[in-house]
Amino acid sequence: MAVHIVKCIFIFFFLGLIAKGNEESGCRKEDIDIQQVRSTKTVKGNPVWEVIITNKCVSCRLENLRLGCRNLRSTEVIDPSKLVKSDDGGCLVNFGQPLFENSKLTFTYAWMTMYPFKPLDYEVECA
Repeated sequence: MAVHIVKCIFIFFFLGLIAKGNEESGCRKEDIDIQQVRSTKTVKGNPVWEVIITNKCVSCRLENLRLGCRNLRSTEVIDPSKLVKSDDGGCLVNFGQPLFENSKLTFTYAWMTMYPFKPLDYEVECA
């Protein structure tokens, strides 16, 4: 019985160390900051929105970042080097290339209302 208790304590201690390590050097969806600003420009009567994606993951880079964009519409062409729609309702950011810690990626689109971009999935590479 005492051996079983010691094993359980060791397992919980070990799992606690793993969780703490991920918290300090990992990356959560909340660390992908997506801001939007309405510009003074319009395209075909729709306001132009500037989207700024910032990687706030500590010591980590994001790769293959995909945003949800199922119903995204724009009256101006979105720069395909910044955002490419796929048939599954997602959009690949930056051709899947790395977005490094504290770096920003910006693109614009034009529509009546701001689109609610949210991260779908991504890969993380931490130092």
